[in-house]
Amino acid sequence: MKKNILILSFGYWFSAYSLGLLLHPYKTVRELARRRVFGPLVLVPVVMWLVFWFGGMVGLRFGGVILWLLGLVATARFLHILSFLFWWLTIFLGMWQAVLIYLFLRFRLTLRG
Repeated sequence: MKKNILILSFGYWFSAYSLGLLLHPYKTVRELARRRVFGPLVLVPVVMWLVFWFGGMVGLRFGGVILWLLGLVATARFLHILSFLFWWLTIFLGMWQAVLIYLFLRFRLTLRG
């Protein structure tokens, strides 16, 4: 029972801070910079990108089989849309990561001096 509560608490904590980083990064990063334990949470966009990248690689490897089983065909237009979404997500997460690192370093330097 206690292990389930610990996992649920960690999941809630992680999702709450991740949503805070997305919706109001200034306030959340300021709070993360004050608490040293939460510092690595600033790297959430990189972790999200890795998850999407691995998911895309698995989708590329087994997507053709799944489409074949469903009787569908991957057209060039569909592949271009997927490519656009992947690159849009990559650019978005990269810019989001740059903003979070800038804010984190800014608050960390301010709190030191």
